[in-house]
Amino acid sequence: MSKSTTQKDGILACMNVVKDKTIDSETLTVLCFKAFPSMYSMDLYKEYPRMDKVTRIVREHVENGLIEEENGQYKITPKGIEWGLKNSELVRFAASKIAPEKEQILNYNLGAEELLKEINKLHKTKAYEKFRKNKNNLTIVDFMDFLRLDIYTTKQLFDRKVIRVKAICYKDNELKDLFMFMSEKFGSDYTSFKNEIDKLMVEK
Repeated sequence: MSKSTTQKDGILACMNVVKDKTIDSETLTVLCFKAFPSMYSMDLYKEYPRMDKVTRIVREHVENGLIEEENGQYKITPKGIEWGLKNSELVRFAASKIAPEKEQILNYNLGAEELLKEINKLHKTKAYEKFRKNKNNLTIVDFMDFLRLDIYTTKQLFDRKVIRVKAICYKDNELKDLFMFMSEKFGSDYTSFKNEIDKLMVEK
């Protein structure tokens, strides 16, 4: 990777790697962070991605016709693909960094039958039951069960689970409301998750 590579270039390179997909800003942030961690990390906590760095630039690329946006989903345009052909070395570099996990990161693009099955599973969770009765009774344990995680979950797995489950929930209005409520209450980033787990362990 050239030292002159910019954040704008990195985003376009990653979008070219997944040019056959439409993705949301969180997924794009994960891809960019995997490919170019130093460019998309938080200032103080370098091990975590910073989404605002990505969303701000994506808006510029949309305005310039390199990326198109519809309902919060992004896809590279023919003009953006043309940029990729001219910068194929950078695109190959990005692909080499994210290709091993590309399908895991993007595997929430489910078929209709599998999506319905996953939605039904989430409808049967304790979190969904509590949310319908009294959402204030929801706990971090319910959130963990909803995401199918445990206290030993790594940041990498946490990020993938959140991306996948969020995408599924956004296909169902009740699940979307539930996910948003729990995200605000417990946080949908790994640091917040670990803080809540630490509190739980202290209480025990």
